Amino acid sequence: MSRINVQLTNRVFVFAVDTQKFLTTIPQNNVYKEISAKLSNSSIYMSGVCEDANKVQSNSDFIWKIDVILQNLDVCNFNIRILANLLFDIENIAELKRLLAEAIELKTLFTALKENIGETQKEEAKPKIIPHLGKFTFLTTSLLAYLFYLTNNGFILGLTIISSSILVFRIINLLFRWEPEDIKR
Repeated sequence: MSRINVQLTNRVFVFAVDTQKFLTTIPQNNVYKEISAKLSNSSIYMSGVCEDANKVQSNSDFIWKIDVILQNLDVCNFNIRILANLLFDIENIAELKRLLAEAIELKTLFTALKENIGETQKEEAKPKIIPHLGKFTFLTTSLLAYLFYLTNNGFILGLTIISSSILVFRIINLLFRWEPEDIKR
């Protein structure tokens, strides 16, 4: 499974640090305070999620982390664009434009990473074969049919229905939640 490489993780961390440094240079009045807080929170949170993304075990958790990173990049991008329109006369507008370009490039990189993971998941989602499931299902079905036919006791019939429904749900659970790692065992 593709993971986030160290260079990309460091790049996100540097983006968060640079964003924090830039936010200390803008005026802190009521207009900029909320925008600064949102930009600060999303950049720091995104950096933390990026570092945690390599620790997850499943592809779905990893894709969820990538989605969180992409959402925070959208927030960063939006707030940087607002600041660029409000602060067009400050001396470090070049730094603001560099942060905007970096946010756009990071979004492109993470979108490509997510698409790559999606392709990998499609390849892994091929039909899974559970050995002897057909024989087991036929045996269970035939036993249930004989029990329905042969039993006249309602209590035993009720227990049979309950236990067979639990068995059917377990078989369905095996079919749809079977992990590739479980097949290898």
